[in-house]
Amino acid sequence: MLPGMPRSILVAEDFEYDIVLLKLALQRANIANPIIVVRDGAEAVACLKGGGAFADSGQFPVPGILFLDLKMPRMDGFQLLEWLQAHPQFHDLLVVVLTARCELQDINQAYALGAHSYLVKPCLPAELENLARCHPRHWVFSPTPKSGKKGRRHKPPAFLIRPAASPPAMHKADKHFRLSHRVYTP
Repeated sequence: MLPGMPRSILVAEDFEYDIVLLKLALQRANIANPIIVVRDGAEAVACLKGGGAFADSGQFPVPGILFLDLKMPRMDGFQLLEWLQAHPQFHDLLVVVLTARCELQDINQAYALGAHSYLVKPCLPAELENLARCHPRHWVFSPTPKSGKKGRRHKPPAFLIRPAASPPAMHKADKHFRLSHRVYTP
């Protein structure tokens, strides 16, 4: 990676609708890291290795953040987490599981395999801002818009709002956990 070049966000997600929602949330949180989208874990591995179609570092900057869906074709999110554990050169990669699955077994398994955060889809800009506060060195922010609406919070569209659920038991390694748009930290 060239000095001063922002690290990219690698999004491993096979569902287009979820990609659009994540990009919108990143934009509303003023996050300006370049975004690379892959459709499964095997493509994510290729991107992380920087070979083949991902060899051009100008077009595909080195990822510093990985948003990872658990249920994908070819290589799922858990398999990718296992691959990352076996390759210590990626220990600095911020791994955020972003999935529709909220079973305690999945949450604990993701953390045991090295995930730094676990978010349930869809995520909101405030959740990304909280994540950026917890891990500040990974993010690049665009300048705040110079409109008269400075500091105004974005209200999520009605289809994104789900009723809150009680928080599940927390894994002791949790740094950041959210269920139904509520952030729980130990």
